[in-house]
Amino acid sequence: MRPRKPAVIFDGDDTLWRAQPIFKAVLRSFYDQLVQQGFALSEATSLFLSINRDLLQKMRFARDRLSLAMVSTYETLCSRAGVDVKHSVLRGLVDLAEEVYARSPEPMEGAYRVLATLQHEYELYFYSGGIAETQIRRLAQSGLLDFFQERVFVLGIKDSEALNGILSRAKLRPETSWMVGNSPKFDLLPALHTGLKGIWMCTGVWREEIEDIGLVPVHAAFSLDEVASILIEGTGFGKSIYMPSSLAAREFRSWLLGLVEQELWGIGVSPRDDINPFLSVGAKVIWIPTMFGPTDIEPLRGPVFVAFSEHGAQTIMDARIGSTSLPSKAVWRLRQVGANERGVLVVD
Repeated sequence: MRPRKPAVIFDGDDTLWRAQPIFKAVLRSFYDQLVQQGFALSEATSLFLSINRDLLQKMRFARDRLSLAMVSTYETLCSRAGVDVKHSVLRGLVDLAEEVYARSPEPMEGAYRVLATLQHEYELYFYSGGIAETQIRRLAQSGLLDFFQERVFVLGIKDSEALNGILSRAKLRPETSWMVGNSPKFDLLPALHTGLKGIWMCTGVWREEIEDIGLVPVHAAFSLDEVASILIEGTGFGKSIYMPSSLAAREFRSWLLGLVEQELWGIGVSPRDDINPFLSVGAKVIWIPTMFGPTDIEPLRGPVFVAFSEHGAQTIMDARIGSTSLPSKAVWRLRQVGANERGVLVVD
């Protein structure tokens, strides 16, 4: 009997297709309507984010969550201003919220090609939270449904228990299976808790989904092509020999080579100038990915811990330092870049 293939479990939104642009376009229209009604944009934005965050905790992926958040924001603004609620505006907001589910998202670049390549070596599974009808329709519209066939799971909540249930039903072995997703909280951490290996798609993450990935290192990818390279070759840059791609990276790597007799921890921001030089000398690496410019983007040379603050990085290091008898040294490489130079990590 032929051995069973290992498995790769893919998330959908902002992993196989771009969902954030749809949400952002709807949100811009929502704020425009509130401004047209005479409300201040800053107040409307702050109020909506607060209401939506509270509803997210209570309702998770419920379809009417966004419409409730929009309606509640408008009604609260009217109450504060002492003006009457217009029913025509309420109906318009409900219709606008539905566009998040009705619009067809753009597939990630190379999605069809990558899945077609991977299906020869892996069993492909689709696992998403949200509304089954919407997610399956998006799979079909993107032309990707045939890659998954009956291996499609859409659940009301994404956590370790839900993922364990999928592994049990599909009879998958965690140690030979992978999870690919953009959400640290709902994709990567449950996967690591259940023993899967993880690939974090750095295509954008909501503020509510941010959580330090500190259990074990994960691979990170800026594209689906890099995901394929990780699964086939072991790193996002494939079989290429590492050659520092900038003068800063070359100089930094030369300095690091003098520290290899120690257990080296590297904490940095830039994939090109910080993270890859650390990885190239065998350091244990914590990536803080919230501030880096577009010129810093480069396929990572190996797995990393992920933290979203200096405190989070220190917490990971404190929990894991001293795993060898070598003396430990930590090298921090942090810097700020302009707001217009933010990297691909979009936090809303």
